[in-house]
Amino acid sequence: MSKFENLDAKLLERSLEVFLTPTNVANALGISAKTLANWRVSGFGPKYVKLGSRVVYSTAELVIFVESRTRTSTSIPLEVVR
Repeated sequence: MSKFENLDAKLLERSLEVFLTPTNVANALGISAKTLANWRVSGFGPKYVKLGSRVVYSTAELVIFVESRTRTSTSIPLEVVR
């Protein structure tokens, strides 16, 4: 597969995703938009996409982040996921 075919496939895959605003994500996580912004600065939290000056989050990355924070016991240490 050529570089261009690979890029086309990635762009098509991305175009089918649903993107959320920082406010939507903050509400879903039960945190403030400011906390989410601080997480971005520190490299913590769900991965995001920067479109010009606009920040958006894919629903897929939000699910991955939430699942990475899921625990079944309080005795299991919570690792920092970046």
